[in-house]
Formats: sequence, C-alpha cells, structure tokens
Amino acid sequence: MALRNVLKKIVAREATRSPRRPRLPTIHVDFLDPANVDDALLLLGIATQPEGRTRDDGRPLLELEPWAVIAALARPKRPRLSDEALREVKSQTRDPASVAWPSGGPDE
Repeated sequence: MALRNVLKKIVAREATRSPRRPRLPTIHVDFLDPANVDDALLLLGIATQPEGRTRDDGRPLLELEPWAVIAALARPKRPRLSDEALREVKSQTRDPASVAWPSGGPDE
C-alpha cells in the first residue's frame, strides 16, 4: 500500500512538471507469501513470538511491541481507526496497558 502511494505521488508530480514527458510504466506487485512479513517484523523488533501460540495455518502468532503501536498511533495525518480496528490492534499488542489508546477508542 505504501508503494502504491509513493508511485501515485511520483506520477502526479511528473504530470505537473512537463506534459511532454512519457508516463511512468505501471508496476504491479504481488505479495504471495504473507509469512515473509513475519520474519521482517521479528528481525526489526516490531513484533515478538509468544511461545506455543500459532495461527490456524500453522504460522506463529505474533504480538506487536508496544513501542511500534505507539509510533503508529502518533503518526501525523493518520487515518482514524474504527473501534473494531483498534480492538484488533489492542488484542494483538504484547502489553496493551502500556499504550495510550486514542480517546473514544475501544474499552473506554
């Protein structure tokens, strides 16, 4: 999703610079294996793997580190998350009590 946003901004910028410039090629990205992300989250310390907890597909169930959730919630111009989305993030955070959840959020 971030890649799409960056590409859209590049295309928009190029369109305003010179109408004679050729358009950028369309790039399609297919993510076939979501497990690739698990390794990156663990490596970067964004998530941890609790012992013995797995998903239905056998992949490890990861918990988000509180610092990563706090950083994501503090992003400027962050879209408002629904109560359902906040509940889901809260349920998947390692120590949800250490996060200052947005007012009007779940379980208030």
